[in-house]
Amino acid sequence: MSAHPVIANAILPSPAKSRNQGECMTITTSPIDDTANISGRSPAGPTDVRPILSRSADNTWERTKKIRSDLYHTLEALCVQRGLEALVLQSDSYVHPAWVKFESWTPSNDPGITARAAMTIHITAKPYHRFEWIYKMDWEKHGTSGTVDHVFRLGEPEIDGLLTFLTGPPSRGLRSRQVRRILHPVQLRERWYELWKPHNKVPTIRRDWMQVASLGLVLAGGLLVVLGTQGQSLLSDSTSTSTFQPGGVASESSPVTAALGETPAVTPVTSPTPSADEGASVQTATLGATSAKLDDGRLYDMRTIHAEAGQQIVATMRSADFDTLLVLGDITNGTFRTLATNDDNPGESSNSRVEFVAPAAGDYVILFTSYDQAASGPYTYSIK
Repeated sequence: MSAHPVIANAILPSPAKSRNQGECMTITTSPIDDTANISGRSPAGPTDVRPILSRSADNTWERTKKIRSDLYHTLEALCVQRGLEALVLQSDSYVHPAWVKFESWTPSNDPGITARAAMTIHITAKPYHRFEWIYKMDWEKHGTSGTVDHVFRLGEPEIDGLLTFLTGPPSRGLRSRQVRRILHPVQLRERWYELWKPHNKVPTIRRDWMQVASLGLVLAGGLLVVLGTQGQSLLSDSTSTSTFQPGGVASESSPVTAALGETPAVTPVTSPTPSADEGASVQTATLGATSAKLDDGRLYDMRTIHAEAGQQIVATMRSADFDTLLVLGDITNGTFRTLATNDDNPGESSNSRVEFVAPAAGDYVILFTSYDQAASGPYTYSIK
């Protein structure tokens, strides 16, 4: 019988000897791969668990070291440019979080007193985040200190501004606000309502619901504006403003649609003021297809005249085809208000005449219509 394939070079006890004589049995085994025996593949070596951070020369920690070195050299170069005798340090290679430190002493007028300024920049790696490094700065100036966290970019312009602040003369007021003003454009969102600041989320894993909500509000507002504009357009189409044609005849889109005797809502009429030579000259017009309609179906034309306070307005209307009706009023806050009306001029059965003294300077509206519904035909009128 052949030996089991697992056993190789086994040292077995002799049959003539007993195990009680202290003989030991040594067995050496070779690695096997059960899956390889089943699938027919050759045995493979051990497989390591895949790390979250790749083990390479360009992983997050190595890049953090480069960021630290760049900040260190930037601080040194700026100190040389400014002529500062400052102490600039950086952390060791595997210190987490990495840091860069700046310290200086500025002599004051008293040779025995110096003003101290210091700054420590901490660099925290954030693998797989939107911003792979987050900076935190601790500062101290002339006995006042502060901290600014959640900074996502710290380049030469920001470092230069911080050095200007730290090495400047003692300042009064809230120094922390001066530092935050320098770093505000490169600071992450610290509170949930700061939607205008970026959020350092993990891409494809965490959704920034505040940005989604703000986008939804913007879209809803735009939709409301569009709906409001369309509604206003429909309202304007249904109550369009009267436009005057040469000769003083109103177009068929006049807004006065309520029955006479009420106060119909109209849009203020914009029409040219009659010239002085028009005076009481008689004009000819027609109630017909170009005339607007009141709620009760009567056709009407509308004209305006400007009058000063105390000035008298006299309007006449005559027709051989229908019983005329004159209405004089004004438009206040977009509403037509009746001030005077006349159906039958004394001594004339179907002609109308209105005499009115203007109580105040302004534009007055005159409606030329008929006493009977569905009446139409030519007529003459005069206004002075």
